[in-house]
Amino acid sequence: MTLLLRSRSPHSVPEWRPEIRFLLEQLGATGLSHPGSSRDVAPGGLDWDYLLGAATRHGVLPLLFKALSSPDSVLIPDAVMGRMRRGYGTISRRNFILTQELLRLLTCLDDHGIVAVPYKGVLLAAIAYGDPSLRQFADLDILIRRKDVLKAKLLLQEQGYSARFIYGYRPLTRLSSAETDAFLKNYLEFEMQRKDGLLIDLHWQFAPRHYPFRLDPDPLLARLETFRIEGQSVSSFAREDQVLLLCLHGAKDRWEKLLWMIDLAKLIEACPDLDWASMCTRSTDSAMELPLLLGLSLAETLFPGTVPRSFTERSAHREHIGRVAQSVFAGLFKKKPRAECLPVNSLHLQLCANWSDKVTYLARGLCVPRVQEWSMIRLPDWLYPLYYVIRPIRIMAHCARVSIERLRIALERHAG
Repeated sequence: MTLLLRSRSPHSVPEWRPEIRFLLEQLGATGLSHPGSSRDVAPGGLDWDYLLGAATRHGVLPLLFKALSSPDSVLIPDAVMGRMRRGYGTISRRNFILTQELLRLLTCLDDHGIVAVPYKGVLLAAIAYGDPSLRQFADLDILIRRKDVLKAKLLLQEQGYSARFIYGYRPLTRLSSAETDAFLKNYLEFEMQRKDGLLIDLHWQFAPRHYPFRLDPDPLLARLETFRIEGQSVSSFAREDQVLLLCLHGAKDRWEKLLWMIDLAKLIEACPDLDWASMCTRSTDSAMELPLLLGLSLAETLFPGTVPRSFTERSAHREHIGRVAQSVFAGLFKKKPRAECLPVNSLHLQLCANWSDKVTYLARGLCVPRVQEWSMIRLPDWLYPLYYVIRPIRIMAHCARVSIERLRIALERHAG
């Protein structure tokens, strides 16, 4: 597989606010700069509330603080630096707590014979950033073999965590036997929360079953590598697999955060000996080719030179991936739209390898029961098949309500 990941032409650069251009410039993301860019923007003329809000939402406040704290940085108002310093301190302290908790839980799980593999978050901060305080994260991601998930869940409950199911109309504190089986089959994680708010995502998959792109955990578990976190040896996924996982995660969540693109670029930069040929083969074998291409395209566009020149060649997917990347950048700093009417996403459809994958994605997304149905109507296990009827009815009713509300708003605007 060959890739084309060159920077896009100037006409496709979004017309971002000066604050966003300044933010990108400070983070070294020069690939999307306009001529003159933020160097023509006086810091005193920036809307700092907007800029700091954007940096926080996109998870890059620590990186911005580090850039603006350097001796040769532009002069920033003291009040703004104070706000960033306090925010950075809060993030740094929380990251330390999360790191210590991760190491404690890994030891606990290992003592009970459970193979637990951390990724993203703490591990990424150590490998790609070299400083756990620079990578903002809110929870811990741990992968467990599916056969050990319920055992691990009970163990975490003994450690003060409880599962939460936040996808529904009202919270569920427990699942029936049939719902548990369906949850393990169709979802990817249990969200476990401690009373103090600390969160753990206990994974057995990397993406929901209905998604068109997934990575089978078993091959990844067979090629683990050893890393060091706070002086302790920790097993996690091979670096090439971590690149694939970052691309999968970004595609799954529609690349809505600048941080995820920076993560990918920094991981590649920190691992100059990546086996690109092996990575591409793995992506093709697991329907991850298009998500990988998109992720690398986004990283290369922001940080030219991220991807080796041998992979910046023509590809059969060049124009398609270019259009998808352009749409991602166009919406990156816009106010997020209201939830979509249907439980499927246009970006996911664009990353399907073929029409068969698109049909499967749509069918599973529209028909397979989820927590939303379970929380709306509680059925005994022997009536579980009725959820396959309830789900499309619920979706149609939801779409009708959304359409009516949008029509009402449009009419009010027209009348006004």
